[in-house]
Amino acid sequence: SMADERGLWGITKVIGERSIPVSDYVRNYQQLLPWWQTREAIVEDFRRWQREGVARHVLVPRVHRDELVAAAKNGDNVTVFVDLQPKDPFLHMGVMRNVLYTDPSGDAKTGTVVRAGTAKHPFNLWMDHAYSQESEKIKSLVERRYSRGGRNYAYVTGKAFMYHKKGVPQILLTSCDDFADAPSKDTHVLHHEGE
Repeated sequence: SMADERGLWGITKVIGERSIPVSDYVRNYQQLLPWWQTREAIVEDFRRWQREGVARHVLVPRVHRDELVAAAKNGDNVTVFVDLQPKDPFLHMGVMRNVLYTDPSGDAKTGTVVRAGTAKHPFNLWMDHAYSQESEKIKSLVERRYSRGGRNYAYVTGKAFMYHKKGVPQILLTSCDDFADAPSKDTHVLHHEGE
C-alpha cells in the first residue's frame, strides 16, 4: 500500500498537489494510540450518559439532522455533541475560517465559522465578530483544547439558527462557557430517581 500510495498512504492523491505539509497527514501510530483511546473513552462516556438520561437532550449532527434543522428554524437553545477533529487542510486548525458577511443593517462584517459536522451532515458553530476579544478566546479554546491532537469532542450549547444560503443549522457562540467536556444534567429528561 505504501509503495503504491493506496489507502491512507495515498494522501497526496487525496489532497492533490496543494502546498500542505504532508507531515500533518502522516500517521505515527505509536503517537496516535493514546489519542484514539481518549476519543474512544469520550464516545463511550457519551453513550453511557445517554443511557442514563444525562445526555438524552444532546443532539449529534449525524444522527439528529432533522431535530437540528427544526431547532435552528425555531431559534431554540440546544446542546450538540460535536467532533472538532481537523477536516479540511485549508481551514485554520482544520475546522475554522473567517467569513465576510453583510449584517441585517447592510454593514460588512467578518465572522468566524467552525465546521462541526460532516460533508453529508453539515453543522456549524458561528461567531458574529471574528476579531472581538470573546471570539479570540473561543478560537484559542478550540485550538488548544479541541482541535488537532486535543480531545476533539465537545458539548456545545447555544442558540440555533439556519445559514439559509446553504441550509446549514448552526449555533451562535457567545463565550467559552458555550463549550463543555461533559453534558449538563437536564432535569426534565432524567429517568433515574434522585439525580
